[in-house]
Amino acid sequence: MGRITFLTPEAAKRASEFNPVEFNGGWLKPDVDFIVDDFSNLVIGGKYARCEASIKYPDSVVISGLDKGLSEAEILDVLSIAADRKILDFFLVRGEAVANPPCGACEAALLREIFPFMPKRALHGSCVGVEVFQPEAKESFMTALVMFEGSLHLEAAKALEQIEGKVLSGCLSW
Repeated sequence: MGRITFLTPEAAKRASEFNPVEFNGGWLKPDVDFIVDDFSNLVIGGKYARCEASIKYPDSVVISGLDKGLSEAEILDVLSIAADRKILDFFLVRGEAVANPPCGACEAALLREIFPFMPKRALHGSCVGVEVFQPEAKESFMTALVMFEGSLHLEAAKALEQIEGKVLSGCLSW
């Protein structure tokens, strides 16, 4: 277990105002309220963005009202300038959640992306398995379990690296 030492009483007081979040067996207090304040009335791509604390993830914020044509890099540039602190992670959800997306079609699309990186000698059905789980209603994300034959760890790493950030047919970026 780690230890945090504050250099000033003001820093300790400020940290005590945060909402606690469990992390690695301990409690962290993220500065969500401060980030929401930093991003209030922020103009991104010529439009006012709305920022609020995430209901689903207590250590995150949700920014809405963004122009759909903006890239992740353009948005992150503006957020980085507006924030007084380092942004640890950023991702963009585009579009609306789809009700009852076809898991089988998503599994097939993932397999089509992965197979080109598997050795020709391996039978496709036996070297890779994909299972996509049905998301909750109006959820923007789907979870998939991808299993590779144990001897194919190098090919698996290459396949996953190559498909990271790709948009699957009929899907949004993942």
